[in-house]
Amino acid sequence: MAYVRKKGNQLAVVHGVRDPETQNVEQKTLFTIYSKAEALAAVGDKSGQFRRILEDDSPDLRFDWSKLEAEIRENLDHLPDLYGYKKERVADGFRTAMLGFAKELMVNDPQMLVASARLFQANRHELAYLRELIDWRLRTCDGKDPGPFNQDNPFFWRSISHRKDVPSEEWEKLAQLYDSGKYDEAEAIARMLTECWPNFAEGFNYLGLIAMERNDHEKALAFFDDAIKVGRTLFPKRLRKDMWWSDHDTRPYIRALIYKTQLLNRTGDYVGALILCNRLETECHQVATAASEKIPIFLNDGKWEEARKAAQYVAGIYPYENFPLAFAHFKLGNRQEALVRFLRAAIEYPRTAHILFRMRPTKSTTRLEAQDHNTGVAKARDLAHFLKKRDKAFDRFFCTILEAEPVSAVLAEYQEARKKWLEERSHDRTWFEKMNEMMTDDFARGTAATVAAQLGLEV
Repeated sequence: MAYVRKKGNQLAVVHGVRDPETQNVEQKTLFTIYSKAEALAAVGDKSGQFRRILEDDSPDLRFDWSKLEAEIRENLDHLPDLYGYKKERVADGFRTAMLGFAKELMVNDPQMLVASARLFQANRHELAYLRELIDWRLRTCDGKDPGPFNQDNPFFWRSISHRKDVPSEEWEKLAQLYDSGKYDEAEAIARMLTECWPNFAEGFNYLGLIAMERNDHEKALAFFDDAIKVGRTLFPKRLRKDMWWSDHDTRPYIRALIYKTQLLNRTGDYVGALILCNRLETECHQVATAASEKIPIFLNDGKWEEARKAAQYVAGIYPYENFPLAFAHFKLGNRQEALVRFLRAAIEYPRTAHILFRMRPTKSTTRLEAQDHNTGVAKARDLAHFLKKRDKAFDRFFCTILEAEPVSAVLAEYQEARKKWLEERSHDRTWFEKMNEMMTDDFARGTAATVAAQLGLEV
């Protein structure tokens, strides 16, 4: 429970924290009020900004606002009338940090000392990122006219609230670097962001993904565990069943469980991976996601019927899951259904189909083609143990289908329809309806019958 205490010439909103070692209760300051003007603004704040600052910073605490506001009113005479907020809450901290950084840049001369050169080499990516950020801030700081959306109040509450979480533009920069495969730069920024904001669970997720890309499974596992631990602290006080994933604060935790599941699957720890799948299903209520993650685990472990059931459950939601569904049907001896499911997936994801069978697709030229390629790479990694053990009959069946002229014609027809629809986007829905027709089970079954008859496949 938060309460108000006098602190010098200020009022502090505090709460008691028990030291885990000494068991003594110590006061932790949540917010400092410096003047009567700020106190009156806090208790009369109809916008709710003051309350949001405290509640967002301490989501696990309960605030009795009637009691807190009464305590602030009772202690108004303890406060000075005014206070130099800009100096205290904005300028001093910025200048102190800038001078400290400037001093380190000045005294560490790579031309004079090897130790200084090594220091700059070790932080090369972070410094380059900061240089780019400084240039951008300097280019955009002039000519700003005050307006309703860019001003703070006299107490700089907005400036305070913006420091709690990683700015969205820095998060986006990290995501762009990772997506473009610039892992050294992404790792440097992710480390810097998690050190600046220890509650940045997604930063630990990115560090884990980068370690996975480098096949450093031990490091990846540690980072995902960090993301799970930190992500759990971000949850709201009360979390309903239907809030999982829809509440963005739960997403870093869910993603960490998914990534760790994928890591354990790739390293062959199928028991551990399935335990995490059950957590996704029972704890996080992500039933479809858990089913998707179970599919490669079951295929890698040779459990064909379990793989079929899991893939059947989600294939209507995620069309690319028709690939593993086709593989499970083939292993169970259902070649007709294997053909149908394979065609259903390949029509939308031709690049994934080629990657799964080690056929080099043409270079991606659009965003959708790049997504198709990335799906193929991810599927090939998740199914690596299964694909490594596949036999000649398996390869011959699916490769014959993929290389067949009628199949190539259907794949090209779908790609052309999608291209036309994206280019024209007119009131004429011909191409859109053509795409939708080709993305159905009925179309896949009709195509499968034609392909089987032309190729003489035993189905």
